[in-house]
Amino acid sequence: MSSLQELKNYASFIDMSDGYENASSVLEGLRNPELDIVDTPNEPLLWERPNQSDAITWMRKLRQKGLFDSQASDIAGGEPISSYQLLKAESQYSSRNRLAYNWVQMDQELSLFYDAEQTLSASDLEIPLPDPRSLGDTRNILQNSSLYMIDGLCQELKTKEVLGYKSHPTLNQMLKDLLHGTLTGRIPPQHLQLLLHPLHALVRHSQGLLSWANCSHSPVLSNTANSNLQETQRLLRAWYSLAMEASSENTYMHDTRLGLILYHFICLKQVAAFPDIERLAGRENLSASFWQQSLQNERCVRSLQEPIFHCGQALRHLRAVSADTRPWWWPTAVHRAILTLWAVSILWPGSNNDEPKASAFSSWRQGSIGMEPETNMLTPEISIIAIDNITPEDHVFSDPEWSEKHMLVLNCQGEGSVALNDGMSILQYGVSLIHSFPSSFEGEAVVMKLKDVGQAWEGSSHGHVYYQD
Repeated sequence: MSSLQELKNYASFIDMSDGYENASSVLEGLRNPELDIVDTPNEPLLWERPNQSDAITWMRKLRQKGLFDSQASDIAGGEPISSYQLLKAESQYSSRNRLAYNWVQMDQELSLFYDAEQTLSASDLEIPLPDPRSLGDTRNILQNSSLYMIDGLCQELKTKEVLGYKSHPTLNQMLKDLLHGTLTGRIPPQHLQLLLHPLHALVRHSQGLLSWANCSHSPVLSNTANSNLQETQRLLRAWYSLAMEASSENTYMHDTRLGLILYHFICLKQVAAFPDIERLAGRENLSASFWQQSLQNERCVRSLQEPIFHCGQALRHLRAVSADTRPWWWPTAVHRAILTLWAVSILWPGSNNDEPKASAFSSWRQGSIGMEPETNMLTPEISIIAIDNITPEDHVFSDPEWSEKHMLVLNCQGEGSVALNDGMSILQYGVSLIHSFPSSFEGEAVVMKLKDVGQAWEGSSHGHVYYQD
């Protein structure tokens, strides 16, 4: 742990000293204005995103080229060098690290939203973290990667983003500090977002252990899997606490919000299987056993409260992202949240399933003006909670039975609300949310998917599915 103590100067990323400003003239001649994206003004994002298979190929090639190798700057120890040579070497090294961690970010996003294994492993996270202000912009990731493949160089950086890189921690060091509870201080939200990469890997690992434990019926493996899951959940809670500290900085609110969106979808993976939800949505190849397992919380959605909570929070943050700063995965994230809530409405409709369940939905079907149909007695007033309009710190969530005591809805931004037992209206809410932002190819593709789900299930009784055995 002593080695970690020396490198935990995370707060220094927030307020960088201006002591090296006098060296800017030295670096000015090193920068290529055609490739430098640090000073690029806010303009509509033109994402240069590779598809999943191409991204995997790129990451493997870059790994072979040494992009993720932990190595010192290419300056022979003891040799007299000029300030110009030192700054140039450190600029190239820091620029390389930025490209490496942009790929870590891309790997995380592709893995999360395509339900795929991560390509990069822990051994690829042993290089110093670059300046957080140079992270997160992956618009030119393919162009920069091509340059690196040619001559091992990327674009030059500003002086303040270069000097002092030797004292920067690595992502693995940050994870170890989080594990031991020694990650303190204000952590840059860009670095917190990168920290979700190994945390997501831990979630996938714990899910794999649970799956094996369920299949093997081994008490020993089951205890190991549950212990691993609890530790992963503890780390996610610790991450969230750090993110809340970073959210107090208005300057970094955009980056914090994107990190929180990814966080909620990672947590959602623990309680909902999106590939199964998509299979249910398409109504193709649905067997009687699949439907029964879904009703018994063994497929698709494995609980009620947590998917509703995480989808609501994700939608709250997604709605707050401005049109000119939306990441490439924004429409995909909306699709995932909406389809999960739709699945909840299908699998927990109360009276329409083969095995009705007590849930928040069953209490919503009471008679008009609060009358219980069976007894004709007045019932307690049920408050309406917009799950995409309240924060996790709201007192509502302090009650462990919040989903049973309130009518849960989605807020339609001044146009009423959508109850979570109305699957078709949930789909329409998703379409309206996509259309509230500037049109894009990805957005229209999501709209078509949601409309296809609506057409597949239109007019059907949830409890009567045509099976294909």
